[in-house]
Amino acid sequence: MGRLSIFTHAGRPFGHLDHGRMLSNEEYRAAHLYVLLNCPEIDPFIEIFYSHLRETIPNISDQQIERMREQELANWLKDYVGRKEVDNCIYQIAQGPSRKVQSYKGYFVNGFKFHRHDYGR
Repeated sequence: MGRLSIFTHAGRPFGHLDHGRMLSNEEYRAAHLYVLLNCPEIDPFIEIFYSHLRETIPNISDQQIERMREQELANWLKDYVGRKEVDNCIYQIAQGPSRKVQSYKGYFVNGFKFHRHDYGR
């Protein structure tokens, strides 16, 4: 499959702040869900997840599907790809991000400079 499209916008950080920290459970879930929902290579698996929900809960509303996607997609995908033969990149994305992260004052990408709110004051 090669390199995934979500990772094609290389940039560079600036202003290293610390030696790393661990993501909270809420940050971890948000980061993982963001990657899953913004990686076109994961779209077919999301459709399988939606089909599974509609089969097991016939009268499920769109609002319930959205809530279940936020709460259960990441764990469902990890379990699903663990039972299938899939590309290693898909498998790694399903496993989730590292909980250890580095913090920086900002990031340069696509000709733009983004910085932390506290740094920009």
